Amino acid sequence: YRIGVEVKRTDETSIKLGASKYKGLPHLPPGFTWPAGQYFLAQFNLAEVAPLDLQGVLPKRGMLYLFFNGGEGNAAHYYDGPLDALHVGLKQRHSLVRYA
Repeated sequence: YRIGVEVKRTDETSIKLGASKYKGLPHLPPGFTWPAGQYFLAQFNLAEVAPLDLQGVLPKRGMLYLFFNGGEGNAAHYYDGPLDALHVGLKQRHSLVRYA
């Protein structure tokens, strides 16, 4: 099956922490280590996605993060903690910078 997604450009500051989003700056959990050599692709709030999961294969809550490097070694990470613990993260020079 296919799921239609509306993509629109918006200012990062107007996006609710923990919302599903494509590109931009990820909303990362505490202690998250950015995968080496990876770029942020998307994050999905699984509570938002649950009504679209017709096969019931995804958890009903939590965050799913997708990172890619343009070849092999792409990464997916799952977080099941509180959304209010997330922070906006930015990768710079192979390190993670946290913005409060």
